[in-house]
Amino acid sequence: MKKSKWVLRPESSKLLNLDFLRFVAAIGIVWFHYGSTLIDPIKERLEAFLLFVDLFFVISGYVIAYVYGGRLGSGHDYQVFLRKRVARLIPLHWVTLGLYVALGLALGTNAKYPDMFNWQCLIPTTFLMHSFGICTTPSFNYVSWSISAEFAMYIAFPLLFAVARLRWVPLAAVVIIFVILFQITSGAHPWYIWTHDFGVVRALPAFLFGLSLFVYRDELKRVPAPTTGMFITLALFFWGSFTRTSMGALVPLIYAVVFFGVAADVQDRRIWMVKRIAPLGQLTYSVYMLHLPLQTFLLARVPLDGFARVTWYVLGCFILMAVSWASLVLFETPMRRWISGKAKEVTVIDVLRPRR
Repeated sequence: MKKSKWVLRPESSKLLNLDFLRFVAAIGIVWFHYGSTLIDPIKERLEAFLLFVDLFFVISGYVIAYVYGGRLGSGHDYQVFLRKRVARLIPLHWVTLGLYVALGLALGTNAKYPDMFNWQCLIPTTFLMHSFGICTTPSFNYVSWSISAEFAMYIAFPLLFAVARLRWVPLAAVVIIFVILFQITSGAHPWYIWTHDFGVVRALPAFLFGLSLFVYRDELKRVPAPTTGMFITLALFFWGSFTRTSMGALVPLIYAVVFFGVAADVQDRRIWMVKRIAPLGQLTYSVYMLHLPLQTFLLARVPLDGFARVTWYVLGCFILMAVSWASLVLFETPMRRWISGKAKEVTVIDVLRPRR
C-alpha cells in the first residue's frame, strides 16, 4: 500500500540523532526570535538560543560530506550538486522574501521598521549574498542570512572536503579560526552573533568541524555512551542559556552536542524518543524560514500582553508546524523535483546502496 505523501519519514535510519538535533535546533531558533517579544524573565533566558544556527552548520557539514563526499568527481557532478542545493533552498527563500517585499511596498514610507525593508539589500538577499557584509542591516526575512552562509559552504565544498581529508588539518584550522576570531572580536558584537555582517565567516569553522566528524567517523565508533553525552551536552547548553552563561563559552558546547550525536549515529544508538522525533527533522528548513513571516503577518497582529502573549505564541508554534508541514508537502517538495529536472536526487539512501 502506497504511503501518504503527508507522512513524515527520515531519508535514512542512519542519521536519526542528527535529525532529532535539527528539529530541536529549529524550535530553539523559533523561541529565540519569539522570545524577544515576550516578557523579560523569559526573553533574557533565550538569548543563547541563537547559537543553534551554529549547530545547523556543523550538521550540514557532516551530512553534505556523508551524501556527496567522493561523488563530485567531475564538473558535471558539481553542477548537479549545486542545482540540487538551489532546488532545496531557493523556492521557499524567494517566497518569504516576496512576502516582505510586498509588505514593504504596501507600507511605503510609513514603515514602522525601516531596517526590515532595506531596499539596497534586496538584490544581495535575492541571490544569497547577504551574509558577506554587503548589507548594512538585517532585512526582509532576515534569518535567511544563514542560508546565504550555508550556500557559500556548498560552493566551496569540493575545496573544503579536500582539506578535510587531510584529517588533522581541518581540526587545526577550526582551532586557529576560533583563536583568531575570539582575539579580534569582543565587546557587544563578537563573531558568534554575526549574521548579515559576515555571518559566512561564522559558518566556516562549524562546517569544517562537521566535515572533520565525517572523516573521523570510524574513530567515533569508540566514543563511550554517545547518546548520554549528546543529552548531557544539550542539557548543559540549555542550563547555560537559562543561567545566562557567556555565549562564547557555549559555542564549543554546541559543537560537542553534534559530536556526540554523530557518534551515536555511527554506533547505531538511537533511543525511543529520538526515533519518534527524528521524522520532524524534515520540517527543519520550513520551520526556520516560515517562523518570522508567521510572526510578522499573524502572531504580532494580536494585541496581547504578559502570560496571554506567551500562551498565544505557544499556540503559534503549533500553527507554525502545520504551515511548515503543508509547505514541505505542497510546495517545497514539488518545486525541488521540478527544478532538479530529470537528474536523480542524491539522498542518504543512495549512499547506503552498493555501487555496481
